[in-house]
Amino acid sequence: MPAGFKLTGQTQVVVTVNADNRAYPASVTFTYYKDVVPVTATITVNYLDTNNALLRQESLTLAQGTTQVSANDALVPQGYTLTSARTVSVTVSASGVADPGAISFVYKKAPVTVMVPVTYVDTEGQALYNDQINMVQGTHTVTVNTGHVPAGYTLQGASSQQVTVSANGTATPPSVTFTFKAPASANLPVDTAGTTLHEESLRVIQGENVITANDALVPAGYTLQGERSVTVTVAVDGSMAPASVTFTYAAPVVPTEAPTEAPTEAPTEAPTEAPTAAPVPLKQLPNYATSRLTGEFDVYSGPGTNYYRAADGTARVAGGQCRIYGITGDWALIGYGYGNNLYRIGYVDKAAVPGDVGVGTLNFSNVPMTMKEEGNLTDDPIMSPLDGRIAVLPGGTAVTALAYTGKDNHWTYVELTLNGQPVRGFVATSKLQ
Repeated sequence: MPAGFKLTGQTQVVVTVNADNRAYPASVTFTYYKDVVPVTATITVNYLDTNNALLRQESLTLAQGTTQVSANDALVPQGYTLTSARTVSVTVSASGVADPGAISFVYKKAPVTVMVPVTYVDTEGQALYNDQINMVQGTHTVTVNTGHVPAGYTLQGASSQQVTVSANGTATPPSVTFTFKAPASANLPVDTAGTTLHEESLRVIQGENVITANDALVPAGYTLQGERSVTVTVAVDGSMAPASVTFTYAAPVVPTEAPTEAPTEAPTEAPTEAPTAAPVPLKQLPNYATSRLTGEFDVYSGPGTNYYRAADGTARVAGGQCRIYGITGDWALIGYGYGNNLYRIGYVDKAAVPGDVGVGTLNFSNVPMTMKEEGNLTDDPIMSPLDGRIAVLPGGTAVTALAYTGKDNHWTYVELTLNGQPVRGFVATSKLQ
């Protein structure tokens, strides 16, 4: 029997032969069928990159007929993306021939990226602005943005720099720095004429600066003589014209009493043993300049991190226009709006003040006073003094008066200690004695 055939049905049949030599059954038939082997074909599957480099290869065995073969992303390295068709049809004929006999899937490698720091500094090396740019493989041009530095600063050097990112993610150069020169500035002494009533230095910058007399800096009753404002021009080299400003005030005229026709017979009172001290006048909270700060800063009620900090110790200023009153040490006194119609006056790091803002040094009074009745201590004397209060001070509370605010003197700027911590704020002047 030829190979590949198998018997079907009975394997033996009983045949009976009669006396007359007849067989029953007369014939015997055994039936065989041929064992059919399935037709298959093996194809090659190639995974290539866009440069035709082989990433992975595998073999697949397919049965007769048409099969849809799909790309398997798990067989290629991470970072590669399929760019060719995901599925290919392969047909295996009855004779075991595959068409096509090999297929390819093409993948593209994702571009290499790297974060390149871009820094803006002044000529002293102090940072003005920091940024980062995400760059892909190749050559890039980084162009300066003068909007990232305060007004008046001048770029030193080229306005653009090239950075090349290699295939392994290395940036050359690894960072970009743009250097700016601050505008020319100088300290301008300001005083009153004759007997010096007050003297201070103001920072002025390149260009024209208007200096205005502040009557609150001289004793009450003194009258300004001459112009109230003087324009000081600062040249590129920092020289000033004029080099100083003097405001002249006339002392108040004390009227003399007309003599009586005859001296009174009553004796005059004996003089006291020591003259009583004249009351010390409070200085006015200085005029403010308006500007945006250089970033986000913590806000304290006084010039130091040991002072009370509002908003449960989280008070912070970020963006928007601010009033800048002046500098004391490493701190600047500012006012800013926040929340729903609220305002706060407090201290931030003086680095918050842009270089082109000309404000002077804070010079406050130091006058002991007492709360004659209960009143609010607030950091918001501008918009909502009752909503923005720090504490309720009982009558008899001792405070140190630093300055008064505005022409109407409704509020007095004070300092005191609450719960062992120094705090500055405003109380209604009518509450003090």
